[in-house]
Amino acid sequence: MKRALLAVAALVTACGGLGEIGEAADVAEVGAVDATSDRADRGALDAGTPDSGRIDAGTADSAGPDVGTADAGPTDAGTLPEPDFTAIPWSEPGYGVAYRDSENPRGEDVFIGYAGYAVQALWSRAWVTQLFRDALHDRGVRHVYAVQGPRDSAYAAQEIGNSRLIAHLLPRLAPGARILVAAHSSGAFVANELLQQLYRRGLDPTHITVGRLSYWDLDGASDGLTAAIVGQMQHAWFVWANAGATRSPNAGTMIAAGNTYASAGGALQLDASASGCNAGAVWCVHMAPITTRSHNPSNASAQLDYSGFDSAHRVQTAWLTRTNFGAP
Repeated sequence: MKRALLAVAALVTACGGLGEIGEAADVAEVGAVDATSDRADRGALDAGTPDSGRIDAGTADSAGPDVGTADAGPTDAGTLPEPDFTAIPWSEPGYGVAYRDSENPRGEDVFIGYAGYAVQALWSRAWVTQLFRDALHDRGVRHVYAVQGPRDSAYAAQEIGNSRLIAHLLPRLAPGARILVAAHSSGAFVANELLQQLYRRGLDPTHITVGRLSYWDLDGASDGLTAAIVGQMQHAWFVWANAGATRSPNAGTMIAAGNTYASAGGALQLDASASGCNAGAVWCVHMAPITTRSHNPSNASAQLDYSGFDSAHRVQTAWLTRTNFGAP
């Protein structure tokens, strides 16, 4: 099976599938939620260089973990105001996984956001925070997970603590609550591992997530998905972007997966004509599912595109709104 390795300055293809995507060290201790031991000996994230064919990862210290402030919520007599989402500390239930309980009174739904290759934890948290403020809060999402990008573009290291995320999530899943999962670029390899763990490898032994999970694969990969896995989800959309004559680099993969799993949702095209990308700048268009306007018209810039949101560079929510947030 051919797949696109999702590194940002050039489209690299390689033969051979991942087989059963497995988490390197976490599956054996599903019940343990020890972020300290989970992080041990993981090594430093290799962010690459602008000319290396990788996402321009920048530096960690120049991006704050959050963007803006959250709606304080209702303040009627006798009703406590909602906590400021940005003031709630992030906990780390597994390596590369951050969690916040927003205490949103509007609902109990769950959102898990998987960032792309080499996207650092602070930037993935900034992206998910902005999604929560602009879209997810008012749709009843309470539990929020932000997952940093994998350290290599094909997720060969399998270092992200998905099994610990599952062990943390299941006790918090309220009756009737839905799970919304979005994965950008190489983050789809990581998200597909989570889906395998839930629906093929038995980490949801009571099947409480079956029929309650909606998935948005944002110009990513379909490796590891099967009809049996997708059949246990509520929805699955495969999102690609088009800016005039320039398509996002994994458009072909998304269209093919959309055809294969059309009954679950199928392929979804985003209009990236206002993205500011130059003609032929496929990796700029690749960022259209993250931001409405890229910071670099010639390429992707992970740090800015994931965390530099303002009135000219808004977080992209069209894939959510056009699918009614995965509602039945």
